[in-house]
Amino acid sequence: MRAIGIVAEFNPFHLGHQRLIDYARESLQADVIVVAMSGDLVQRGEIAFADLKTRTEWALDAGVDLVIGQPVWGSLQAADRFASAGIHSLSMASCQAFLCGSEWGSADQLLQASQLVKAADPLKLKQALRSKGQGEVGYAERLQSFWSGTCVERFMQQPNSQLALSYALANADLDQAMTPYLYKRATAHDQKELDKNCEQVSGSILRQIFREENVEVKLKNFPIFDWIPQKELKSLIKFGKIEPYDFWPLLQHILLTSSMKQIESIYGVDEGIGPRLVTAAKEAVSYEDWLRLSHHRRITYARLRRLAMCLVFQLTREDMAMDQRFSSQARRILGASEKGRNWLKGIASGKLLASYKLYDQLNPIDRKVEIVLENWYHPYGVWQRMKKPVIR
Repeated sequence: MRAIGIVAEFNPFHLGHQRLIDYARESLQADVIVVAMSGDLVQRGEIAFADLKTRTEWALDAGVDLVIGQPVWGSLQAADRFASAGIHSLSMASCQAFLCGSEWGSADQLLQASQLVKAADPLKLKQALRSKGQGEVGYAERLQSFWSGTCVERFMQQPNSQLALSYALANADLDQAMTPYLYKRATAHDQKELDKNCEQVSGSILRQIFREENVEVKLKNFPIFDWIPQKELKSLIKFGKIEPYDFWPLLQHILLTSSMKQIESIYGVDEGIGPRLVTAAKEAVSYEDWLRLSHHRRITYARLRRLAMCLVFQLTREDMAMDQRFSSQARRILGASEKGRNWLKGIASGKLLASYKLYDQLNPIDRKVEIVLENWYHPYGVWQRMKKPVIR
C-alpha cells in the first residue's frame, strides 16, 4: 500500500483542500492519505477558527484516512520550522511521499531548488544576509536577493511556494526521504481581497466572511458552495460568532505588568524587541493597533502574531524547543478511517498515540492550550476539547 502525506491546518477546510486530497487519491494513486494537522494554535499566529475535533471531522469526511496532531511547538512556528515538524510527523506515520500546494514550479524544480540551498556556502549566505544592513532591508528581501536568478528565488516569491521549499529541505534531512509532489494552487493562502468570480477563495477570506455580522444574510451574495462543502456551512457560521481577539486585554495586561526578564523568557522575544512590545501595549487601544505599533521591518506581522500567542499562553523558550523532539515527542492520532486504522496495524506506529489514556505523554503545553481554550470559549457553547480520536 502507498501512503501519501499532507501537512495542513484546514483553517477552515474548503474545496481547494478537497481538490488537493482528490489529486492525491486519483492522480497519485494514494491508497492511504495521511494529514499532519495543526492544533489549536496555527502557523500564522492565531487561534484556530474551529476546534480540533471539528477540523478532524472535516478532514475524514473529505477522504483523509489518518489525521495526526501537530504539537504546539511544531505548528506555531515560522515556515522552516513548521515544515520540519510536519515532515517529521508524516515520516513517523511511514508515508512514502508527501504532497503540497504551490503557486509555482514542479516537483523536479522543487528538488533542484532544495539541492541548491543544501549546497550553498553557509558563510557566504550569512555574510550576504548582513551586508545590506539590518535596518535598511528586510530579511526576506535580503534572502531573495542572495538567490536572484535561480529557481530558489522563484520559490521564495509566494508563501506556499516558499513553504513547499521548506518541506523539501526538511525532507532531505530525513534518513529515508519521501517522494515530493506539487499541486498548483489557484489562490495564495493569504489572499487579501474577495473576488466572487475566482475558483477558490483563501482560508483568510473565508474567516473574514464568516466573522461578519448578519453573515446568514450576506452569504446570499456569494457563491459560497463553490468554495466550501455544503455540510460545513452551519459549523462555519457557529464558529464565526467567536470574537477572534478576545485575548487582547490579557495580552496587554501581561506586557504592562510583567518584568522585562519575564517577557524575554517567552519564546520569540529576542533581539531586544521586548521594550518595543511594551511601549506599543501602553499606547494601543486594540490588538490590531498593537500589531501596527509593534511592527518594524525586522519584525513581521506574522512573527508578531506568533509572539502574541506565546505571550498569552506563556510559552517559554524551553516549552517551544523543538529540535530534539522530532523523533522523541509522541504525536496524537486525532482520527482515522478504516483504511487508516489498517495502515496503523501494519507500521511501527508506537510514537503515534491512539489511546487518550496516554495523554500525559503529550507535551504539557498542548494540554494547557486545550484546557485554556475550552474554558475561554465556554460562553460561546461551541468549542470542544478532544477526548478521543474521531473514528470513521
